[in-house]
Amino acid sequence: MNTERPYQLTPLEDLAFAQKNHPWNAPAAAQRLRQSLGWAALAAYSLAIDPMADSESVEAYKLSVVDIVDDEPLIGPAALRAARRSLDDLEGNVRESAEESLAFLEAKLARISKVTKEPESTVAPDEEENQKGSGTQYESEGEVERLAEAQQVVDRLAREGRLLAAWGREALVQFVTGLSVEKSISQDGFEPVSPAEFFLGLVESLPALVPTEEFAAPAARQDRSFESLGHKIAQTIK
Repeated sequence: MNTERPYQLTPLEDLAFAQKNHPWNAPAAAQRLRQSLGWAALAAYSLAIDPMADSESVEAYKLSVVDIVDDEPLIGPAALRAARRSLDDLEGNVRESAEESLAFLEAKLARISKVTKEPESTVAPDEEENQKGSGTQYESEGEVERLAEAQQVVDRLAREGRLLAAWGREALVQFVTGLSVEKSISQDGFEPVSPAEFFLGLVESLPALVPTEEFAAPAARQDRSFESLGHKIAQTIK
């Protein structure tokens, strides 16, 4: 079986989460991860690495938190809980780094869980209208589904090399989620399409921007603003 898939690894902080009740079996998950994405994935998706161990052995990668679910790498909520319990097995800077990464993932999961369990609004209609636009919120079931669909679309386009990691996944997900699905764009001789369909069709028609056989290591992004995103896209497609 080929252990290296021909596309970029999505950075750990940008991966989606498996279902809350997804079972976690660390050795089995590590085996699936290695077979599907190779040793590079175990390195990228583990919170700590033992430099003294063989780099092509599962023992080298501590606190792996990712499993392959329906052919996609997803963070396991149960894996985060297991990692939290195992932090005491690490020491010094290794533990500090692992705890920082774990805290980030736990906070992200908590935000997503809050979105999917948001109670009905008790704000008066006029006050609720005034609060719109104060931040990105996904309260209805339909909005949550669109958010999940946007995450899958952005991740797929990134794997195909049509989007660059430097553009900022979260900004792209928010942008795609916000695109209207109403078929409001028309052209002579063509069926009307929605802004969402138009944008995705445009991106998918472009040639790959990066070689899909290369793996990209997770990297921190300095500027996540929409202005910076637009500038980077413009520079890339010139």
